[in-house]
Amino acid sequence: MLALAAASCQRALAQAPTPTPTPLDRVVAVPTGWTPITPSVAATAAVETAAWAEPSRGCYLVAVRADSPRQNLEDALAGLGRSLVPQARLESWVVANGDGQGRLTRGALSGELRVSARALGAGARVIAIACVHNQREPAACAARCQTVLASFDPAKAMP
Repeated sequence: MLALAAASCQRALAQAPTPTPTPLDRVVAVPTGWTPITPSVAATAAVETAAWAEPSRGCYLVAVRADSPRQNLEDALAGLGRSLVPQARLESWVVANGDGQGRLTRGALSGELRVSARALGAGARVIAIACVHNQREPAACAARCQTVLASFDPAKAMP
């Protein structure tokens, strides 16, 4: 889901209207000048997405909130990692204490992934962000993404 949303960001720039704000808008400090976009991934009752872009540089940010049937947080994060593999390459995937991080690549897009899971009833709620870029201005995007990733606060979208 996350990899598909990241890949759809470039196509979403041509789409209107501007997305309605969601709790995901609060989980990161979106850089000034980045435009909210609607990734072409259908949200459901169990999955919510939000995305932003700085298209002139080729920078994209995707946030996903999803519910997992696995209450064990490491199992929920491992499941997310496995679900990305058919759509993207996930490297250096590390999971500890309900948090995960790794490097995400899909086609010309590459960047960093941060994920956090918390117990929710009989399952878990997973919040993930991917800050990726194409080859237009990779160094500038990578620098902006480091600031975004450092601001990741999944508690702002948890129950």
